[in-house]
Amino acid sequence: LLNAESANRIVFTGGGTEALNIALFGFLKQGDHVVVSTLEHNSVLRPLNMLETKRGVRLSYVHPDEQGIVAAEKLMAACLPETKLICCLHASNVTGVIQPIEELCRRARTLNIATLIDAAQTVGHLPIDLQTIDCDFL
Repeated sequence: LLNAESANRIVFTGGGTEALNIALFGFLKQGDHVVVSTLEHNSVLRPLNMLETKRGVRLSYVHPDEQGIVAAEKLMAACLPETKLICCLHASNVTGVIQPIEELCRRARTLNIATLIDAAQTVGHLPIDLQTIDCDFL
């Protein structure tokens, strides 16, 4: 289904919201910076807002272009030296636009920035190859 290099890299949860909460609350620490697209689902935005309030996590929001694409270069341009994570959905359940996550993950990896890709709308519907995408959280 996901072409992961090892079963040890996969954790199944009760649902997407639970998985996102585990990833966000488990990974982000006081003072971390997160770059997030404005297209994200509330299951990403609400935990990030809580982390902003409770842990002082700083957020930078990146808007899509006219076609609904959140370009990797725009997400990367919003990064700071203390950026720990970039969050981007794989595809929107509202617009259907598929984001360029492979490029994003590749570019983030070169700066040692983790990536969280919300693929709740695409797993099982679009091919997802974790060895190609190389994201940290899906």
